[in-house]
This record gives sequence, C-alpha cells and structure tokens, in this order.
Amino acid sequence: MYYNAKSPHFAGTLYTAFVSSTQRRLESCGLTVTTLEYDPLDLDMKQKIAQTLQKSDPNAVVTVVRNGGNLVTGSGGVSGDLYFNAEAFDKLRSKSLWKARINYHMITKNMFADDTQSGERFAAQLVARMAADRLVTGCPPEVATPKA
Repeated sequence: MYYNAKSPHFAGTLYTAFVSSTQRRLESCGLTVTTLEYDPLDLDMKQKIAQTLQKSDPNAVVTVVRNGGNLVTGSGGVSGDLYFNAEAFDKLRSKSLWKARINYHMITKNMFADDTQSGERFAAQLVARMAADRLVTGCPPEVATPKA
C-alpha cells in the first residue's frame, strides 16, 4: 500500500492508527501487506517506490491519496470531511482493478474524540469498502462488516 495522505490535520496518532489498522485488517483477510508512505523530503520517491516494488514483488498496488476536504478549526478541535482517492493496480497486467473516492468525517484534537480510535474507524471503513467491492475476499465478518 502506498500512502500520500498525510496533512496537518491527518497526522500523528490519527494517521499512524489508520495505516497500522489498515494493514492489520487486510492481513486478517489473508493478504501480505507492505506499506510505503510518501515523504516530501525524499529527493527521489520514484526510486524508493521502484525499490520497494522490486523487493516485495506484489501482485497489486493500492494507493491512498488525500484529495481535498472541508475542515473547521474551533475551540473544540478540528472537524469536517477529508476526501481520499483510493486505487488498486494489477502490477502484472498494468491495469486498474478498483477505484474509490472515500469521504472520511473526522474530529480531532478534541477531548471527547480519541485519535487512535478515529484512525482505526477510518481503516475499518476503507477495508470494508474494499471487501464490499470484492477487491479483497476472505475477510472475517468483523472486518468485512465492522460495527459503526
């Protein structure tokens, strides 16, 4: 999985919980997952991606890219919607297998919201969508249809 999703408000424990929970959930579906994150300070991300693909030799590559949103910052934290484009590519055939635009409603930096749980909830939403769209199969029921 390749993530280019970090932003000032989608960072810290919210982001790390999302990435680790997505990997854990996909692995519970019987997949082997390698994670790579975009690093704006890396001078040659293309080379890093190529090396990771060569090393892990995946059948498919899933990208999650943040693409806009509407956030409001107030005294109670930051809330609103973030949008992500997700896509799966068949590496062998060089073709797209799946595309989705995902809306994530979030609240962070709020004393009543746990960023770790929020990141895990978003991961559950993403993997459940992949299972519902039949991109991944073999997921246990609690992963394929998580409780809200």
